[in-house]
Amino acid sequence: MAGIRLSKLEKETVITFNEAEATANVYSTSDVWIRKIKKIKGHRKFSIGYEVDVPKNWIKVSPPRKVSEKTREAARRNMAKLQSMRKTQGTNPRKTTKKTK
Repeated sequence: MAGIRLSKLEKETVITFNEAEATANVYSTSDVWIRKIKKIKGHRKFSIGYEVDVPKNWIKVSPPRKVSEKTREAARRNMAKLQSMRKTQGTNPRKTTKKTK
């Protein structure tokens, strides 16, 4: 996109698919998405963006995971315990060490 500067409002990503075809089309003028698209074989360059066709099962929409305060506190305690073990042992306690003869 040499020479063309888009505002954040103009940097868009459009994902299009239908029920009849097995692929989805991804078009973007966003720098982040362009880098992702360029890594995929078969991408096409346009005047101000890139597009690529990908399998529909690559497209996923998922809301953030809801974690209760109780679960969050348990995870916090487990992480503190793990970090404490690492400091005292100097290694990762989850890794198993191979015994050599």
